[in-house]
Amino acid sequence: MTTTDAAATSPETGTSRAPRVSATDLALIAAFAALISALTYLGAIPVGGAGVPITLQTFGVMLAGCLLGPVRGLLAVLLYLGLGFVGLPVFAEHTAGVGVLAQPSAGYLLSFPLAALVGGLMVRYAAGNAGKTRALVVFACSLTASVLVIHPMGIVGLMVQLDMTVAEAVKIDVVYWIGDLLKTTLVAIIAAEVHRAFPASSAPADDRSTTPVALIRLDAAGVTVPGPPAERTILAPTTLDLAERRIGVVGGNGSGKSTLVRLLNGLVAPTTGRVLLDDVDVARHGAAVRRRVGFCFTDPSAQLVMPTCVEDVELSLRRTVRDRTARRSAALDVLERFGLAHLADVSVHALSGGQRQLLALAGVLATGPDVLVTDEPTTLLDLRNTRLVAATLFDLDVQLVLVTHDLELAARCERVLVVEDGAVVADGPAATSIAAYVASVEASG
Repeated sequence: MTTTDAAATSPETGTSRAPRVSATDLALIAAFAALISALTYLGAIPVGGAGVPITLQTFGVMLAGCLLGPVRGLLAVLLYLGLGFVGLPVFAEHTAGVGVLAQPSAGYLLSFPLAALVGGLMVRYAAGNAGKTRALVVFACSLTASVLVIHPMGIVGLMVQLDMTVAEAVKIDVVYWIGDLLKTTLVAIIAAEVHRAFPASSAPADDRSTTPVALIRLDAAGVTVPGPPAERTILAPTTLDLAERRIGVVGGNGSGKSTLVRLLNGLVAPTTGRVLLDDVDVARHGAAVRRRVGFCFTDPSAQLVMPTCVEDVELSLRRTVRDRTARRSAALDVLERFGLAHLADVSVHALSGGQRQLLALAGVLATGPDVLVTDEPTTLLDLRNTRLVAATLFDLDVQLVLVTHDLELAARCERVLVVEDGAVVADGPAATSIAAYVASVEASG
């Protein structure tokens, strides 16, 4: 919690290290459940005598999985089914209730959550390894999920409810394939375009994470500097527990936000109180903490000290990879991961602003830190490179503490701190904190 301002809001973080579902996640889950429900009202096309019409439900289901990611997609479809089971007429032909489970379409209906999960996992895996998601990739993932899940379960449902053979059920199921191919194509086009515009949208931190977050604790940590004429407070004594995966820090120039985040890995030592990383005192064990907490500065040139890209990453690896040949190979792997392999032997001074920032990130992350602190990483970049660096940051499987003036970027965090005059004056969900910051700026003229 925050104790620098009595009026500041504060989420109860406790000591939990588990990532939490954000308000944005809940809103997206609800929105896609509503979308799937609405698609059933666009009209169903009756097919033969099986009683299983062609609808746009599967389009909504697969779009949820491929666009929201496996967990949120699964939850959106489960919410949709829950609404129908409790009596809302959101199933095909405006039906509702658990009685639909006795109908021929039961197998298809029950397959939807698993299909969204499988499709979402496949898209996430493909995007994570290829670094991008094309329409063809999404099409293949969605179609595979349909082939592996929806159609087999639908066929079993037909066999059970209509007492028919496998061959008879397959003959009925084949009719739906043309429609499914068209719907899968539409899913692929929409999802790929959204992924291109918002690269992190299909793999949020809560969904993508495979590692636990650290607990960063500030216990009355403050920073003062001597005069003249008198001692000056840079950061008032501040108590915080930071356990979210994505934490934003906003505030005006000179507000103390950079000082706050530099406390986290010992770049600045507190003059009062202490800072702990999973109960390890940062001031007493600075070297050990810095191996776990990486830091990227506003100007990447401050971190790029070697002549070429590959040599700069090798420098970061010199303590962990002793063999020179193995170190060169590891450095090239890191550059490949950040899309910089083709620039391995290029001078760092010949890189664009975005490439320099990515190289600085690559050097810091090469050592495998648990936490990445970035101090205004997009301030010096144009729009294209800002989007490129932002997409990279939010796609990382590390805990991120992001200082930024870009409120759209801050809004993608789970929690945002507002720093003003050396104190944390607002602390809460991104939307709440950003609104408080904007109101404060407007009130001050």
